[in-house]
Amino acid sequence: MASLEFGVPRGPALPAWRLWTGVGLPLFGAPGGPAWIRTGQFLGPSIERFWSEHPLDDVLGWWAAAGMEQIRARRLSLGGGVIIWGTRVS
Repeated sequence: MASLEFGVPRGPALPAWRLWTGVGLPLFGAPGGPAWIRTGQFLGPSIERFWSEHPLDDVLGWWAAAGMEQIRARRLSLGGGVIIWGTRVS
């Protein structure tokens, strides 16, 4: 099984990510109407809140508790994405 999640970059990429999620996403959503602007405004803080409340080690623990084995994770796009994968042996 694999999962591709939004992530929060660390280090020097973090300010650029916050600018993108705080300003870029709402602006790019504007042509779609007010609901897309609100969606763009929601995503950045939601992603950041999720990872602050549930660090990657916690998420990997959930996978293990669900019976997954050989669990791996890799940060992508300077940390803006996280791919998690593992196997389940019956």
